Amino acid sequence: MTILDHYAKEKQRFLENCIQCGLCAEGCPILPYTEISEVSAQEIQEDVFDFMEGGIPNQQAYTKAFACMECLKCTAGMCPEDLNPMLINELIKGEYISRGLANRAYGDALEPDSTHRVLASVQVSASDYSKITKPSDKRQARYVFFPGCNVYFQPEIILNSMNPRCLGWYQPARRSSAWSYPATTFCHKKDFISLTRRLRSDSYRL
Repeated sequence: MTILDHYAKEKQRFLENCIQCGLCAEGCPILPYTEISEVSAQEIQEDVFDFMEGGIPNQQAYTKAFACMECLKCTAGMCPEDLNPMLINELIKGEYISRGLANRAYGDALEPDSTHRVLASVQVSASDYSKITKPSDKRQARYVFFPGCNVYFQPEIILNSMNPRCLGWYQPARRSSAWSYPATTFCHKKDFISLTRRLRSDSYRL
């Protein structure tokens, strides 16, 4: 199963099981500080459902998805139907970005005012940040480092784990597609080349 197959399956599971109770929106620590803070949690989730079902943009679904800081709180047993609200946020963001309806700062970690850069600026220096946003020069090494898109939210962890002596290539993910790489991976060079080709092939199916 490709990641796109997984996303399609989760979308269908959401549409079949979400009862629009709003518990995920109610428990979100970020939404009270957004422009939809006065909207009831149930109404927010109803609009999320409407967007997932019909694809018609609305402010509540947009804000709930793009305000998400991926703290994982909503995934810790909050949903009575055992759904993953954070994944639904990702699906909504992917739809907005792929249709050109979202600000570039939301979809490209290299944009000066992107969420990723704003958060990273309080964690690491500009010179260190450039290390995770620019591919390294190719050189002989045993391993390749292939980070997921969340590298931009936790740059200090990635920088601490990078060992220049064992890395051959470093290729950052840009989070500008309608889906994102789900994990940080160490692998052999030949496996990296094969993995990259497979991921590109999957992304072309969008």
